[in-house]
Amino acid sequence: MVPSLRQRSPSTADDGLATTVSNHIGLAYFEALVRRLAVALDAGFACVARHEPETGRLLPVASHSTDDAHDWPAALDGAPWPLVLAGVTVLQADGADALYAGNTALAGVRACAGTPLVDAGGRTLGLIAVLGRRPFAQPAMVALVLELFAERAAAELERLAAERELQRTGAALRRQQLALLRIVHAELLVEAEADTALARIAEIAGETLDADRAEIWQADAAFGQVRRCASWHHRHGRGHDHDHDSPALDTRDCPGFVGTLRAQMLLDGSDPRHAQALAEWRALAPPDSEAGASVLVLGISSGRTLHGLLQLECRRTAAARVWGIDELGFARSVCDLLALTLVTRALRRTVAELEASQQRYRALYEDIDTLARERLQALETHQQRMHQMQRQFVYMASHELRTPLAIIDSAAQRILRRADNLSRTELVERIGRIRAAVSRMGYLVDSTLDVARFESGTVSYRPGPVDPAALLTRVCQQQQELAPHHRIACRFEALPPSMSGDAGLLEQVFANLLSNAVKYSPDADEIEVHAFADATRLVVRVCDHGVGIPAQEMPRLFEKFFRASTAVGIPGTGIGLNITRQIVDLHGGILTVDSHVGTGTTFTVKLPLPSAA
Repeated sequence: MVPSLRQRSPSTADDGLATTVSNHIGLAYFEALVRRLAVALDAGFACVARHEPETGRLLPVASHSTDDAHDWPAALDGAPWPLVLAGVTVLQADGADALYAGNTALAGVRACAGTPLVDAGGRTLGLIAVLGRRPFAQPAMVALVLELFAERAAAELERLAAERELQRTGAALRRQQLALLRIVHAELLVEAEADTALARIAEIAGETLDADRAEIWQADAAFGQVRRCASWHHRHGRGHDHDHDSPALDTRDCPGFVGTLRAQMLLDGSDPRHAQALAEWRALAPPDSEAGASVLVLGISSGRTLHGLLQLECRRTAAARVWGIDELGFARSVCDLLALTLVTRALRRTVAELEASQQRYRALYEDIDTLARERLQALETHQQRMHQMQRQFVYMASHELRTPLAIIDSAAQRILRRADNLSRTELVERIGRIRAAVSRMGYLVDSTLDVARFESGTVSYRPGPVDPAALLTRVCQQQQELAPHHRIACRFEALPPSMSGDAGLLEQVFANLLSNAVKYSPDADEIEVHAFADATRLVVRVCDHGVGIPAQEMPRLFEKFFRASTAVGIPGTGIGLNITRQIVDLHGGILTVDSHVGTGTTFTVKLPLPSAA
């Protein structure tokens, strides 16, 4: 007999027994349903089975047998049940064992019937079936009852599935809520300053979503470059950028990825629309050696600003993972917390940089203030010293001027009183005194003018060829005439025939040095002048055996108006050596001094010679 194949369709039959049985709902709904179904249809076995798409198997939800001499559950393997799961109601009132001989578990089974359990969305959840060792006496009634019971069983299965999904989702949400609280409490509040904070967030996100890998990438202000700053792997644990020294990646090489991420803030590897964008990203940041990962990439943003991205990978499933709505919501919440973390860190860095800048500026201001105070104090000290030296100079200058004026006046009065009785010899002597006094006054005036010219920068410097031997001989002769009681011993060794310099200024240098040597050697009658030349310099030493200079006063020796303590009682203004030093500097030379109190002083002048090119 050919089986009756009937398409599933609504029925309005009014069979009282079937209606009563199908409406029975209790705490053991399916057990009561199959028991009454088997009794009502006089079947040896009735069952409701759930279809498992992953394995293709039928898993009994509830079953009831009135004939224990047969292995009824084994009959659910094989034909004709795949046909039922395809959406067809199968009704074989007699001869089922012969028709489905390939299913050995149906041996001795004369009748079988089954109809699919379909949910409101048209998805097949399983089937309801009856089997018997005797033929069905009323096939039409069997079909009607199966269809009625299938409606109720499908609704109950759908409700149970929804309840299980709700329970799973509730558990997942509670787990995710706890994970978010851990992130907020442990990471944002407690470990905000620790280097491991982001790595800890990656670990919590990966474990909560049952992922294989979680990575956090931080971007620059324009999202032109990204750098992996934290990662977690279910086998290797967590790490951060200090461990991996992750290089910065240029996101301008994957514009499609950046554009899609900005627009949607989420790229799902199971969505074909995101395949191209994710391919660009994976080409820029190649994954590890394992392949076939289900990837989820979310943007870390605040407003329209992208601060980075969170990447999740799942590799332990054979099929591509479909991320649930609750999982996406949790991942989005993690990104919001990460945005807060990154923004807070950036603000902390900015505040730290500002504080460091303030400290630097404060230290700089304090240094400037200290330097200004020191400079001001030094200036005040220098002014006080200058005022003191000026007063001392005025005193010495007035004394130096009064002395020659007194000599001139005395000599002039003597000449006037004895004009008729003076001999020529005495007249020449008096006039010589007057000229010497005038010369002394002229030297004082010229020295003062020289100081003024050097200070104003108007000194006249006219370099030209100079014969050093002739210049030194001339100066020594002049000083010998002015100091007949001293002997000036000159020793010149291989002096060059010519050098460059201002003859007048150089003559003033050596005249000042010789004059000082004579003046500060009242008890020693010999002055030594030693001149020689090496390959690059002319060296002239003027040595006396006079009073000397104290060591503590040597640093101030060339200051304007300064006079050593050993010069007390010896006429002088304290400006000669200052002018001498400036003239030597003007010629590019060096002036040094070596002195010891009571044994004498040696001044050394070193002037550059032209190269023998």
